[in-house]
Amino acid sequence: MLDSNPELNRAIEFALNRLDAVGGDPFRLPSALRVLVFVHAAQGIIDNGGLQYFFEVDFPGQPSYSNFFQAYRAIGAIDEADALEGIVDVLFPFPNPELHQPKRDKALECLSETQRLGRDRVDELMVGNGSIWEKLAKHVALNRAEFAVES
Repeated sequence: MLDSNPELNRAIEFALNRLDAVGGDPFRLPSALRVLVFVHAAQGIIDNGGLQYFFEVDFPGQPSYSNFFQAYRAIGAIDEADALEGIVDVLFPFPNPELHQPKRDKALECLSETQRLGRDRVDELMVGNGSIWEKLAKHVALNRAEFAVES
């Protein structure tokens, strides 16, 4: 999807440059750029390594997983956001799992069959889901002025 959408590619490059300019803090970006940064980071990792990889990564600044759920919802990927949020609750029954990589790793090593099946279902929904990139492209188009993207 990315290769075939130059406008989205330019918006991603713009947003990542702006992220660098604010010291890597996505919360210092305008909302539309912040949404793109969170979805781009999460979906890129999920597409390349599945949920396992997403949960093994500590994101810079350790933002709450809720920021990722909100970003998916902001682009209209409601089912995906709900599934991701639901599986976080199932896999990590402790507060703020994004802050506790060793606890996440241990939980991932000891999954019950039910947890494994749930993770696999969410993986199937999210890995390689081109509609997420299409929704992100629509988000960019709707917020073109914030991305300095010309039509």
